[in-house]
Amino acid sequence: MATPDFNDARRPAIFFVCTGALLLVLLSLSACTSMKAYDGAVRPSDEISVIRPDTDKAFTRVRILEVNDLPVGRFVPGLQVLPGRNTVYVQVTLDHPYLRDFFCFCETLTFETAPGATYTVHGKISPLLLTGYIWVEGDKTPGRVVVESIKTPIRTTTYPHCRTAG
Repeated sequence: MATPDFNDARRPAIFFVCTGALLLVLLSLSACTSMKAYDGAVRPSDEISVIRPDTDKAFTRVRILEVNDLPVGRFVPGLQVLPGRNTVYVQVTLDHPYLRDFFCFCETLTFETAPGATYTVHGKISPLLLTGYIWVEGDKTPGRVVVESIKTPIRTTTYPHCRTAG
């Protein structure tokens, strides 16, 4: 009587694991590049500005939805823009596991950018005060606020409250 060969049974599983790992590596590599948000040829880093969302918060998600009326993808870590006046449309969401509802607000911020500088968009929601804060800081002068706004967050039961929320 022949014994079954278990190596043949594991080959499809190994193939799917390897394929999944390869896809994850490709996705992570594509998520590491900044998006060019201007027309024309690629410029050197000292001729452009970079705007990026703050990703260091534990329970607050800051996401840039649009820059200068150009939609931004979900996994974009930074936006390369031309220096000068730029407008970003930002979504700030409170994503705390112990709160029953999520709070969210969207805000449009317009500010001047300098060549070779990086700007970080920060956001914070205080659910007890029902207040949301959003501000932009530059890397050349950390702690100095370039532009800020205070807004009342909206519970997600009133979705869709942002143009492209999600």
